[in-house]
Amino acid sequence: MHHLSPSKNGAASLPSHSYKCLIANNKSEQDHPMTSRTLKLLTASSAFVAAASGAQAIDAITTPTNSTVYISQTSAGVLTVGALISTTSSPAIAISSTRPAVVINNSSTIRTNVSGPAILLSQDTSISRITVNNSGTIIGGGGTAMTLTEQNAFNQDIDITIHNHGTITGDIDTGDGDVIYSGLNATQNGDITTGNGTNIVILNNSRINGSYTGGTGADTVTLTNSTVSGTLAGGTGTNVLNIDGDKTFTLEKNSLISGFQTINADTNVVINDGITGASIVNVAAAKTMTVNNSFNLANGGVINNDGTFAIAGGKTVRVDDYLGTAGSKVDIGIAGANSAGVLQFRAGSANGLNATSLTISVGNDSGYIVSGSRINIVDGDGASTAPTLLTSGTGVYRFSTVTAGNDVDLVIGRVSTSSVVKGKIATDVANAMDTLGTTVTDELRTVQSSIGQASNAAAVQRVVDSLTPSIEGAGAASLNVTVDSGNQISNRLASIRQDSYSESGVATGDPLATSHMWVEGLGSTVKQDDKDGRYGYDANSAGMSAGIDTDTIIPGITTGLAVTYAKSKVDSNSTSGATADIDTFASTLYGSRVFDAGFFINGQLGVGY
Repeated sequence: MHHLSPSKNGAASLPSHSYKCLIANNKSEQDHPMTSRTLKLLTASSAFVAAASGAQAIDAITTPTNSTVYISQTSAGVLTVGALISTTSSPAIAISSTRPAVVINNSSTIRTNVSGPAILLSQDTSISRITVNNSGTIIGGGGTAMTLTEQNAFNQDIDITIHNHGTITGDIDTGDGDVIYSGLNATQNGDITTGNGTNIVILNNSRINGSYTGGTGADTVTLTNSTVSGTLAGGTGTNVLNIDGDKTFTLEKNSLISGFQTINADTNVVINDGITGASIVNVAAAKTMTVNNSFNLANGGVINNDGTFAIAGGKTVRVDDYLGTAGSKVDIGIAGANSAGVLQFRAGSANGLNATSLTISVGNDSGYIVSGSRINIVDGDGASTAPTLLTSGTGVYRFSTVTAGNDVDLVIGRVSTSSVVKGKIATDVANAMDTLGTTVTDELRTVQSSIGQASNAAAVQRVVDSLTPSIEGAGAASLNVTVDSGNQISNRLASIRQDSYSESGVATGDPLATSHMWVEGLGSTVKQDDKDGRYGYDANSAGMSAGIDTDTIIPGITTGLAVTYAKSKVDSNSTSGATADIDTFASTLYGSRVFDAGFFINGQLGVGY
């Protein structure tokens, strides 16, 4: 009989040709008897791991091409993977043990490079429980990481426990036994599908890049500071979804919550699609559940609100009952003049809003809402009492509620934008926006929405100021630079006339008696107070000019070229706090002719930007 001997580093090298042999554990090279039940043929397409007793530890394994590691043992069933298992066959690990329980501990990588699962449960097994402890990486081929769906040889369902502290890439499919999946700082790149047993999923600071789907059993899913990119489907059992932690849980569009009869929101939750099949939604104190799509709770469904339940504009949440405690809030979104969030009660239901306060949030696509608009926000069936309105208005809107039979309507008043802003230019812009009113273009709707959302007059002022022309001081700063540059050149021409150099310039060289170079700095500070409805500003500039001149080109006439660069910073006094950084460049041709009688002619021609 051939044995697989450990190498110096603990690795066991498998032969690349076919043998009829047994791979013993790496503690000894002695022969072990094997029954016909566990006998396997070792070929280039299969490797066999068998332990007569104790755990099988793989510190390193080199398998031939197209090889699979089998767990098929009559005693202890613990496989510890500490180094890479990578195969071009599927699966990488096949489980067909006669032992009641098998444990796979992976701190390295288990990978199959072809279509199929990395870990597969075979039919010919007596296993009743499988545990996978992963702190490394498990990668399946073709989108499947683990297929653990088979019953054992006695037609019994197998319980599955997966502790993931690493990364699993590919779907996980389990059978109808009880399933526990826990993730800590883990990533699951694929779906998790459980069967009809009792299933528990616990994620802490982890992510499922896929969906969860339960069966007919009872499912409990707990998400702590964790995310799920796909759908959370609890199946047809009695299921509970717990969402907690200190981070906001966001379920994206087309990611539905379904089949969970009870949903406990113990952190801030944002639902961008919907909820189906829920009977009880509990919102914890100081937490907010925001729903951005319409949904109906199941018959008899109730919202128990200790925090804030927010309904986006244009969306409806239908319930049988709503129970709000003191200090709880319902936030109603406004999406336009005829569109708001609605809390709707089925026939025969009381609205239960007495202890709840009402807040209003103007949406970012609400546009211009005319004064006097009236929108239904509570669609009741029993006698309705309007909740206490906490949001009296915004910078331009004024809110009030009216009870109409069993319903509660929101009435929106509006003041002119120009009445809440200051400054001539801002007032002119505000008047223009009021005149345009409900005129619809994408750009205008966005601006009108921003004005409507502004919480107070100061916020409205900031929005309007952002629409006014850029800082008036910018032109003044550029003009100051131009004037300073012209003055420098005038001073240079004066020094030429006097056949000397002024204090403001420094001669850097005189290779020819009639040619010179000069350099001079410039700077200015301007402060303008608010005046006549216009905002003031502070402007500071600094730069320099450099030039060269000569009288050799045209006899009797000095000609020169100067270049100027300056940087200016302008701070506006407007409420928007606008600032401007300005770079100014200029080039100037200059010349001078001095006559015998003491008369002279100076000239400058400049261009700048």
